[in-house]
Amino acid sequence: IYPDAAMDQSTAVLECRPSWSFDDQSAEVAMLALLRQHPARVTDPEAATLFVVPLMPYVSSGAGECMGESHQRRMSRAASALRKSPFLSRRGGHDHLLITNTFRVKTFAPWLKPLLGNATIAWFEQPRLATGERRPGVLYSLAFWRCTVVIPYLANPFCAQ
Repeated sequence: IYPDAAMDQSTAVLECRPSWSFDDQSAEVAMLALLRQHPARVTDPEAATLFVVPLMPYVSSGAGECMGESHQRRMSRAASALRKSPFLSRRGGHDHLLITNTFRVKTFAPWLKPLLGNATIAWFEQPRLATGERRPGVLYSLAFWRCTVVIPYLANPFCAQ
């Protein structure tokens, strides 16, 4: 998981959007929390086989203006830091993962599309058929990345009781 503050904005956006746990598209928060505690996680980037980009674009978008910075500025700063990463260029992004299960691809695509075209995105649905062809429909045409890992929506705490 990239430790760079330009990419890991979790403290600020979670503080500015305390209601994130009631939003089913906020699974990016829960999944990142699980990955931060994963026993196979390494802190030496040279030993890493997967680089997690800890952006939380959906929650950041919902946080809006937060601690003097807009969502657009946060995504721009993150893209700039990612662009400078020697680990992104090492394998062309094939070993990078962004987690977001929002259908609102515009919350991250304008900044990250040029950088993460070869990456894996943890998303709410598989945009490709088993044959490798893209599924028909506007939603699936938004998927600009190479590979998808399907993640579930976040359960509403009121329904999970």
